[in-house]
Parts: sequence; C-alpha cells; structure tokens
Amino acid sequence: MLRWQSLWTAVLSGLILIAPLTGPAPAEDDAVFSGPQVGEKLPGFKAQGVFGDLDGKQFDPVSDAGGKPVVVFFVHARTRPAFALTNKLMAFAATRQADGLRPAIVFLPEDATETSQWLKQIQTYFPKGVPVGISVDGQEGPGAYGLNRNVTLTVLVGKESQVTANFALVQPSLQADGVKIAEQIVKVLGGGKVPTLEELDGDAARPAGRPQMDDPMAERLLRAVIRPDATPEEVGQAAERLQEHLSKNERAKAAVTRIARNLVESGRVKNLGTPAAREWIEKWAK
Repeated sequence: MLRWQSLWTAVLSGLILIAPLTGPAPAEDDAVFSGPQVGEKLPGFKAQGVFGDLDGKQFDPVSDAGGKPVVVFFVHARTRPAFALTNKLMAFAATRQADGLRPAIVFLPEDATETSQWLKQIQTYFPKGVPVGISVDGQEGPGAYGLNRNVTLTVLVGKESQVTANFALVQPSLQADGVKIAEQIVKVLGGGKVPTLEELDGDAARPAGRPQMDDPMAERLLRAVIRPDATPEEVGQAAERLQEHLSKNERAKAAVTRIARNLVESGRVKNLGTPAAREWIEKWAK
C-alpha cells in the first residue's frame, strides 16, 4: 500500500528538485575525495541560517556543537536522490539529538538568494529541529575543507572537531548509502540501534493520522499537479486527468480530498507547487 509518507517523500525527493545527475559512477579504483578525511581536523565554518531562530543569522555547526558528535550534509547539487538521502538520514539524526548528536544541512549554491527563497518554499518538508543553512563561502564551501564541486553530497561525521567518517557521493542513493551513513552516526554516538533500510525508508517516521493513498494512478497524477516546475498548462492537464480518474474511483477521490484538506488546514498548501496547483488543491479540499 502506498502511504501518505511515500507521497510526501515523493514531493520532497522527486518533484521539488531537478533531475538526477546521469553518467556512470566512478570506478572503485577512481576514489573520489571531498573534504577533510578520517582522522583529520574538522574545522569550524560559517553558514547562513534559513529557518526559524537562525533565519538570516550565521551559525557554525561544528563550533556550536562544543565537541559533541556532529553530522553535516553538504549539498553541492539539488537532485532527487541527494534530497531523498539527506531527508531520510536527517530524520533519523533528529531522533538522536537527545543523545548529543548535532546535525546540520548546508547548501553550497551558485545563487544564495535564489536558494534561500527556494528553501523557504519547502521549509515544512525538512525534519524539525535540524539546522539548515547556506554556506557563506558559496559553491566552494569553507576554504579549509577542500570540498569537491564534482560530487553531489559530502557527508561528514565527527566528534571533538575531528572527522570520524567521510562520504563523498557522486551519485547518492538511500539504498546504497543510507545504512552505511547511519552506522557511522550510531558509532560516533557510542552505540545504539542502526536502522535498517526499511526503517529509514519506511513508515516509522510517518505521523499518525495522515491520510493514505493506495491508488498508483491517482498518486502519479497528483505528483504531476504539484510539480513546482510545471507550467499552468501542464498543471491543468494533469488536474483534469486526475479529476477524470477520480470520477471513476470513489476511494481515490476520498483519499485525494483528505490529502487536500490536510494541506489546506495545516497551512502547508501555501508552500506547495505553483499558484495554479494550489488553486486545484484548495478546490479539492472542498
């Protein structure tokens, strides 16, 4: 059964971001490096906060941790797999903050203003309590880090200002990299349960009470409606196809209505898709 969480994740990882990078993955012999390596110093650096109390303020994920375990995701490129991996791992990291973990997501954009605006449009999709920022050093990132612009994600795990794990990912994948990174997070914390892939990607993080969607066609068409890069014409075509489909499937119609009402009543609709898409969502909520 396709649940609301899977649709919500699709909104995050499959629609809001640009298409994934293509091309063959580097051969095992062609090791890719980005950032300080295991055993090396993890220097402090500055990022500009985007959400909440950190909005418009600079913070330092490493120095602010005060020697406690940290995990930092440097996002070099906005791709679907990168966001899926980042979102799932940071959702897990958020559950270990009580154990001392200090997580952070730092974007390395060419256009900081555009990225800040984009992030605020999708603010509700990030795990709560995880600082999100934009590197004040632009695409290159902190000068002392030696980050590789040819990778999609650089994930650093550390403690006491020293790197304990480094992942330089050209083609990040939750399936290939999720558990490996989670293992290093658990290790730097001194132990605990390492989540399985199913737990990282499953329904464990789904808040109770969210609507369910068990109609693949309706889910696919709803995704098409709320694509943030869709033109008004594309939104209209997808919405009309969805309405036609719902007219023949009362169960799917009820599910879409519940989803639309949830978005409207929670206020999340204002950050979803395009103005044309939001009009349709508000219409279906009624």
